[in-house]
Amino acid sequence: MSEYALHMKKVWEDDDFFEVNLSLASPHCEVNLDLYLDDESLSNWKDQLGAFTAAHEAFRWTAGLRTDEVMLTFFLKEKRGIVGVKVEVDNQLEPPSLVQSTFFIVTEMNQLDDLSVKLEAFVQGKIDRFEALIQV
Repeated sequence: MSEYALHMKKVWEDDDFFEVNLSLASPHCEVNLDLYLDDESLSNWKDQLGAFTAAHEAFRWTAGLRTDEVMLTFFLKEKRGIVGVKVEVDNQLEPPSLVQSTFFIVTEMNQLDDLSVKLEAFVQGKIDRFEALIQV
């Protein structure tokens, strides 16, 4: 059975932005956060995924409009199409409530195409939740 590394669910939306529950997991670590996003940031992510699959040049996507921040850096791990995703999370609070985490997800290039399709459907309002990035 395959394990998805990314789960996203829309919690609520306003005219300009929306809140999502984003869960990111590796075999060794999992984070679950609520983020404020907008369609532009998700469309930008989708576009960067397309550019990465075409040129294999690493890129970083940063999200979070209010408090929690997540940074995902996509890079080619192996020339056989294995992709690494560096996950960096910071809830931007003061100690002792501060949470910061860095871990890696390993997946395949075809999983980025799947993620791109799901992001497009999410932005268009066709779906309000999805799972993506099967780990290898």
